[in-house]
Amino acid sequence: MVLFDPTGHIRRYKDAMEILKDFYTYRLKVYGERKDSMCEKLHKDKVALDNKVRFLLMVINGELVLSNKKKQVLTDELQAKKFLTWAEVQASTLKAKTEDEATEDDEAEGDENDQASPAGYNYLLNQPLWSLTLEKVEELRGQLRTKTQQLEELLATELATIWGRDLDMVLEALNKREAKIEAEEAKATKMQKKAM
Repeated sequence: MVLFDPTGHIRRYKDAMEILKDFYTYRLKVYGERKDSMCEKLHKDKVALDNKVRFLLMVINGELVLSNKKKQVLTDELQAKKFLTWAEVQASTLKAKTEDEATEDDEAEGDENDQASPAGYNYLLNQPLWSLTLEKVEELRGQLRTKTQQLEELLATELATIWGRDLDMVLEALNKREAKIEAEEAKATKMQKKAM
């Protein structure tokens, strides 16, 4: 059997088992990339929610006053209180950094923060006034707990388990489709018998 291998080259396979082994290795690598991507997205959502909760609590408790301030003063105050801009939230990563990388990032962050614009904090400042209620804070805390739990579960899940779950969902969908087709065929047969 001749097929394209995972690298895109044509390869001769001696049997189906060899093809499956090649496919398994490639597919597991792709699931690793997918898991990493999902973890990074959950981490960024978690960081943004954490900043929103902290921001709302500071406004509610009077530690941060928004009214009657110029944008630049407000931006400087948010920076001083170590709130992340949207760009910093998107740049945050789950992967552990070495000490050298962390030091370089801190130096670079100082430069970025000097040029931070108020638009970088829009995800905090554009929340509606209804967000300043304790109910909204509790709702965001619940979302934060959920994201944290989802992230921890995903990090603890083996790649083969994720793949197995996906295969189970495909099998379930195929079974539902087959049952639907059988039901439609039975209905058609019944209507033909009635017509006769």
